[in-house]
Amino acid sequence: MFKLREKTKRIILYFFLLFLFILDRYLKKFFLFSGEAFYNRNLAFNLYLKEGIFYLLFFLVSFFLILGLILSLKKKKNLFVFSFGLIITGAVSNFIDRILYSAIIDYWRIPLAVFNLADLLISAGILLLLVLLLWKKEKF
Repeated sequence: MFKLREKTKRIILYFFLLFLFILDRYLKKFFLFSGEAFYNRNLAFNLYLKEGIFYLLFFLVSFFLILGLILSLKKKKNLFVFSFGLIITGAVSNFIDRILYSAIIDYWRIPLAVFNLADLLISAGILLLLVLLLWKKEKF
């Protein structure tokens, strides 16, 4: 049976995350130009924070996410790397919006919520991380 080497798995993982990042950036531009985008000036769950507090919070959370990613890389825990990668990919895309537009560009609307692919990546990454930490009782 064909088995991929660890390095090859990581390269595939990184390209997949890069693809998701580019797809989210493309969708944001597409919906901006079509006039169907929503400017979300608040945080998740419509929470409001002043800009200074937001940036401080963003950098603190980013520090711990990157630390978790580095520890996962060292211990060769690919599912942890994937979960942190999803969170970081989504966060970076939304952070770029925050810098460029002073808001997050959302483009999908369901009753009571608007969101984008980056939001889904963050949510999926957090959910996967919780499953790995709680259900499997693994440590990174």
